[in-house]
Amino acid sequence: MIRHPLKAFPKWENHQYMKGFGGDAGEITPFVFKGRRYRVENIMYHSIADKPVGYNFQEDHFRIRDEETGRPVSHPLVGYYFATAHVLNDKVYVFASDLGPRTKPVWRCQRIIVITSTDLISWTAPQTVLEADHENLFNNSVTTDGKRFYMVYESDDSRYPIFTAKFAVSDDLFHWQKIEGGIYAKDKYLGGPALAYCEPWFYLTYVNCIHEPSPNGDPEYYDTRIARTKDFIRWEDPPADRPVLSPDFTHEISPDHPGIYERNASDAEFIEADGKVKVYYNGGNQLGLMDNQTAEYPGTLKMLFESFFQ
Repeated sequence: MIRHPLKAFPKWENHQYMKGFGGDAGEITPFVFKGRRYRVENIMYHSIADKPVGYNFQEDHFRIRDEETGRPVSHPLVGYYFATAHVLNDKVYVFASDLGPRTKPVWRCQRIIVITSTDLISWTAPQTVLEADHENLFNNSVTTDGKRFYMVYESDDSRYPIFTAKFAVSDDLFHWQKIEGGIYAKDKYLGGPALAYCEPWFYLTYVNCIHEPSPNGDPEYYDTRIARTKDFIRWEDPPADRPVLSPDFTHEISPDHPGIYERNASDAEFIEADGKVKVYYNGGNQLGLMDNQTAEYPGTLKMLFESFFQ
């Protein structure tokens, strides 16, 4: 099944809607640990569209799920969100944003922390790896070129359009240094960034806002785009008619909200196995209704990402 006939560039196959999340679905990061597939799932205590009076954002959290059995493995932390995973030497490193004290407005994230585990059950105490500088820190993603580790993090720095991608580098996954001048999207909206390395390029996928009406009359809509760099300073973009993922404007998001159609394909995360790439992403409308979806590409991650620039 080809998932995205509208403005689709790659051939996505085997599209599925992920079941069992209810209204609490959020960003997902797949990972392989000791030969087994898992995923980090970010969970909202209540959906954005239906927050009760007195909503406590500190009950938002993330969990680890066994992809093969479908069973939750652990709920490492509460009050932390935008969690992602990186695996190194039979240890899982989870990076997440601290949602802040209850005295602050919702999601005032002033630091990114890391916790680690060798069994996905017992976790180390949170350790701060990155602190905000007149901004809030949201989504993150970590990759490696085999020598050092690199992080992209989403910032609402008021000097740029909300949001912007910034970058940091580390030798050990605990001590991070911000890359001076390493910024992408100084002049446009960017959200949900993910970083991957396919020699010799670092590839950044991100949510793009299209400021024109959707086929259903929405004032704007969102797709997933890609850019690449070798130094985080100079960037290359593919032709504008090559989105990575596009919304399915014919998909009605939820039976509980009839007449509201998808206008979003965001927060993509990729995993390569068995000669194909599987992408996890959020559909929905960027206004509180969302669903989790997957699709597959018949090739390697390097083939997929390079195809946008050929």
